[in-house]
Amino acid sequence: MTFALSLWLQLSVLPALAHGNRFSLSTLSISPDEPDSWWGNANGWGVVHTVDAGSSWTWQCEEGLGTQSVNDVLAWEGGTALLATADGVVLVGPSCARSALPGLPESSVATVLTRGVGVAFAAVYADGAGGVYRCDPAVGCSATSLQGLYVKSLRSSEEDGTVWATTVDPVSLAAGLWVSEDNDSFRLAQEWPAGDVDVRVLYADSERVLAWRLPRSDAAIPTLLFSADGGATFAEVFSDGVYTDPVPGLLVSGNDVWLGSELGRTWRSLDGGRHFFESSETDPAVRCGDTRGVQVLACTDHFADGFDIAVWHGGSDWEARGCLDSATPESCAADTCGLYQDAFVSAGAYGGGLCYAEPEPPSGCSAGQDASLLPLLFWGVLRRKAKAGPAARC
Repeated sequence: MTFALSLWLQLSVLPALAHGNRFSLSTLSISPDEPDSWWGNANGWGVVHTVDAGSSWTWQCEEGLGTQSVNDVLAWEGGTALLATADGVVLVGPSCARSALPGLPESSVATVLTRGVGVAFAAVYADGAGGVYRCDPAVGCSATSLQGLYVKSLRSSEEDGTVWATTVDPVSLAAGLWVSEDNDSFRLAQEWPAGDVDVRVLYADSERVLAWRLPRSDAAIPTLLFSADGGATFAEVFSDGVYTDPVPGLLVSGNDVWLGSELGRTWRSLDGGRHFFESSETDPAVRCGDTRGVQVLACTDHFADGFDIAVWHGGSDWEARGCLDSATPESCAADTCGLYQDAFVSAGAYGGGLCYAEPEPPSGCSAGQDASLLPLLFWGVLRRKAKAGPAARC
């Protein structure tokens, strides 16, 4: 507790608008028409974009977007992206032109996005509850039949366009799993009426559904649920108590499934998610990711892995793509500075782990930052001891 409090105090005095090259991603999304164009949500530090498959990255619309307000990012066509923000659903492009999509209730907050067939779906909070909205960047957003509930997760199947959502009733706290085959009407596929669990869909296709069941009691253990019949029935296939709150990272490529924890540990399934074994020695710690055709991308835990992006090569192994502001894993070992508006911060100040040769800022960075690095460096040591990842690392 003392160490955690110290870490929080150190972070709280850092410049609010500054970042180095050691932040983490909470979302990674591949453009549907440009396979080398990826968008990411830098976990509260802003939106990042690459057009060369991760060789270089740019911060997108920094001054115009409240970085803390971006909850999710979905790559769209033509080099654009949809953002779920505290101001609703926003469309941004490479020129930094941005526009809020019309059709949402006043004072809407969008939290989650998923891609449908030609449209996107957004989980929206407004007027004390919320619902699922269908959004077309060229037209705007409109309400689906799923309204009046807190929408906790959204996933869609690229095979047939089926959309899945989990909800919580704001009064009874009953959890529900909903499905739509027509992009409008939702039916209840499964219900947890007792009000003691929070369920999130992590992946869904035409028949298979993987969901994370979070107990509301501290005494219970979160559990991964597997369904092979479209959510009609579920089996408990995995449970462990060390996951990132609120859900673990999960990445699916056919029958290959990876599950990542907040302590740098990784589990893998070779049978579509029915059985798991720990693979921390060979697989990166998956925080999030995206799959488009044969492309499989993972945003990783850089504390454990020493890099931020990993690419799965055709069922054989992972390739580290390095730090988000660096071209290769090796280059993030060097001391560099990141410039954000008028504030300099040593690269690594927000999670560099052992990507430092010395725990001191290089010349040119603002003075006084070195003290804030020490607890993070110590935390990086602990994270690395928890998991020895792939050989390519800083």
